Amino acid sequence: MIVGQQPSSSWCRLDVSSGAASPTELQVAVWNLQEAPVVVYRTVPEFDIRIRIVGEDGQEPELTGYARQRRDQARGGSMVMITLKQAGSVAQTLDLGKLYVLKKGTYAVVVFRDVFIAEKRIELQSKTNLNVP
Repeated sequence: MIVGQQPSSSWCRLDVSSGAASPTELQVAVWNLQEAPVVVYRTVPEFDIRIRIVGEDGQEPELTGYARQRRDQARGGSMVMITLKQAGSVAQTLDLGKLYVLKKGTYAVVVFRDVFIAEKRIELQSKTNLNVP
């Protein structure tokens, strides 16, 4: 890191792709693009990854019972701190079918993930489409 340079989201990349196991799965990967180490805290995907999802009708789909329970539940459990060196990455899989009642169609999804660079929280963001057959 250059002295006086402020960490920013351009120092990392958030890649989102469809999971291989299910059409409702998203593979979410954080990549460090700079020399400065990037810290990623990891618990479970439902807490680590935030999403905004909208169907073709412009509405957010209904939450599943599991998602409502998780939303109302206090965060707990173990947290792992992962330090990414330059070109390093870490990935998680998030199954949107566990969180939302997804009907056939295309959904616009925005994925958010926090990382820390020089102890500063940086929010990464990526957009994708999810096609549910």
